[in-house]
Amino acid sequence: MRSGTIRICLITALFLSGCAGIFSDPATDQAELAVQVKAAVIRAIPRDAPAIHVDVKNGTVHLGGFTETDTVKKQAEKAARSVEGVDRVVNEIEVK
Repeated sequence: MRSGTIRICLITALFLSGCAGIFSDPATDQAELAVQVKAAVIRAIPRDAPAIHVDVKNGTVHLGGFTETDTVKKQAEKAARSVEGVDRVVNEIEVK
């Protein structure tokens, strides 16, 4: 009897873990993606570079802000594109 209960618990756990994606909240997924993109951008650009703004909606990342070099702009875009789940990057960072 006890082994039957254990089997049922294991089957239930496997079923629920497989359904985790079905019950996920899209808003939470987008917020998590935004955090991952921000972290990637921060790692990619020099520490003394101005802050880059990141906004994510439906897998599209919008980068904004200002920088002094085109290199930093390109680094930020490359970092954003490298994050899994990003479908498209709109780079609106202005070089001053």
